Amino acid sequence: MSIEDTVVTTEADQAIATRELIAELQRNKAWFFAMADEAPMGISISRDGINLYANRACLRMFGYDNPQEMTGTSQMNRVAPDYRWQMNLYINKRKRGETVPNQYEFMGLRKDGSTFPVFVEVARIRMGETTLSVAFFTNFTERKRIEAALSSSEKRYRNLVGTITDVITETDARGNFVFASPPFFSLYGVEPADLVNKTPFDFMIPADAVRCRRLFEEKAKKKEKIEGLEYTVTLRDGQTRTMEMNASPYINEKGQLAGYCALTRDITSRKEMEQALRGSEQRYRSLVESIDEFIAENDANGVNTYASPRAFDFLGYLPEELFGKTPFDFMTPDETARVREIFNRAVSRGEPLLPFEYTILHKSGKPLIMETSGMPFFSDDGILLGYRTISRDITKRKEASEALARAEAKYRGIVENAVEGIYRSLPTGRYVDANPAFARLFGYDSPEELIKAVNDIGQQLYLDPEVRKECVRVVEERGHGSFEIGIRRRDGSTGWVFNNVQAVRDAQGKTIYYEGFIEDITDRKRMEEELRKAHTELEERIRERTAELAQVNETLRLDIEKRREMEEALRQRESERELHSRKLEDLNTTLRTLLDQRDQDRILLEERVIANMNKLIMPALEKLKAASISRQAASFVGILEANLKEIVSPFSRQLSVQSASLTQTEIQIANCIMQGMRSKEIAVMMKLSKGTIDFYRNNIRKKLGIRNQKANLQSYLLAHFKM
Repeated sequence: MSIEDTVVTTEADQAIATRELIAELQRNKAWFFAMADEAPMGISISRDGINLYANRACLRMFGYDNPQEMTGTSQMNRVAPDYRWQMNLYINKRKRGETVPNQYEFMGLRKDGSTFPVFVEVARIRMGETTLSVAFFTNFTERKRIEAALSSSEKRYRNLVGTITDVITETDARGNFVFASPPFFSLYGVEPADLVNKTPFDFMIPADAVRCRRLFEEKAKKKEKIEGLEYTVTLRDGQTRTMEMNASPYINEKGQLAGYCALTRDITSRKEMEQALRGSEQRYRSLVESIDEFIAENDANGVNTYASPRAFDFLGYLPEELFGKTPFDFMTPDETARVREIFNRAVSRGEPLLPFEYTILHKSGKPLIMETSGMPFFSDDGILLGYRTISRDITKRKEASEALARAEAKYRGIVENAVEGIYRSLPTGRYVDANPAFARLFGYDSPEELIKAVNDIGQQLYLDPEVRKECVRVVEERGHGSFEIGIRRRDGSTGWVFNNVQAVRDAQGKTIYYEGFIEDITDRKRMEEELRKAHTELEERIRERTAELAQVNETLRLDIEKRREMEEALRQRESERELHSRKLEDLNTTLRTLLDQRDQDRILLEERVIANMNKLIMPALEKLKAASISRQAASFVGILEANLKEIVSPFSRQLSVQSASLTQTEIQIANCIMQGMRSKEIAVMMKLSKGTIDFYRNNIRKKLGIRNQKANLQSYLLAHFKM
């Protein structure tokens, strides 16, 4: 059979003819390729999945320009990725000699990456010892489109026929029933025999029956359609339903009205829904118009189609002034560009407008900060129609937020730069916040380093972990507390802090965290310890001096008793006085010498006590009082000062008695002068200026009558006020 005798009429014929030409290929290769290249269907020859030949139709189908682009390449390059597993399965089965389908469909892959449906028929031929695969490709794109359209149309028709619940009726020219669909009988509860000589008007309430019959007669005379006729019917069980009828006239071959074909549906639910919707619309309208937010509707280009009355309160414009305009018309150019980008991005994706902030201009020109969010709405075909948005004026909120941020920054600055250590800690024993001063106090370079390093406050920072447990217990009971705590720093050194802390609790009263501040009192504690030691040493010295004085007094008492005994003996031995007068005189002289020596020793001792107190103790007490100490420590200092003054008061009282004309301050200054203190030292001790001390010195000289004399005030006081 020659090629000219072959007539190809169908795709199957083409496949058969092509297979016959493969045999001819062995006899006339040039003739075969010429014929194959002109074939309307795609043809390729491959071996083990590698392409050896492709005709022009195959090249065009897969988007290639010349055969060299396909020759020597894998057939998988023309198969969409999702279908390659199927091709590999067929190839492996052929290699194993298993049966595989000769005809199948798959998604082809063009050179440009696009895909399309392909129907392929594969034939196996032998050429010598080699087995080749000849594939015949048909582009199924148009066929698939037609099949999809037919399937969709058929589906819509079946759905329409299967789901219609409307009543279909047919009447003659007078309105008598000729036909009624099954839903009519279900609705009215009648049988077909009940419709004999009946009209639709017989099922209507009287008022609607008269109205509808008159309309029917008018339309019948003009052979016109009846559209949207609503009426009320009474069912057999007494219920009433609202119906809607659309009827078309049909004309006989003589041009006369033969009757009407009507489609009637029960719209009772729709009417009730409309009524409900009207009520709902009214409620929602009232809600929209009463809420503080501004409600608007804009199309996909941002053009306003609705604005609630609150627009005037927000922007100063009436709703009708906003119709046909976009929000961008009321923004600065820079703000317009930024907000339009947000809007266009949401429109392109059909996504909701998530809450965002922007600045808009009031009608008065005043800028307002608004926050807007919106939901898209679509047509029945899924096309974006626009956005319904809700906006609120957040200008005051933003101003308050900025003020709060400034206050917080100010507070943070105060905390960061505070000399005292400020912290927050958890009941579990970890810090959650601290300022730099707090971290430095414990030997850490930064709060972050301290928070990271300390996971057990009691064990790591307290000299005695039990102290923290006691502090926590007190704070939990009272809600707050103040403590002096011994601490251990990062480098192992120790110190003391004053800790003022309170508990922060939630609504249920559970402690969330503790917050407080600490002050380094290490130096103060050291001074208190030194003062305590000095006080102890002073008391010991006073006890020693007191014991010495007591011993001297006892000696004097014994001497006095002896003197009295001797005087008694003298009185008893008057006769012997003259004989022993010289001896008694010598004895009296000795006693006077002893008494003078006793007085001098006592004066010297008192002067030393007062001098030591004024030089060694009082300046330290004054410095301690000037230091920043706790109330308890200040109280101890006051008690100590009072006790010391009480101890030395007998000594000072002697001077006060002898100088009754002097004031208390002048007596105190005179005591200091007698102890050899200079004006500057007295001024520091008494917290007065040196000029004030000099003023008191002049008053003392004046009252003692030595104002214009060159006598030394200290020498004069010592000479005239001995005790």
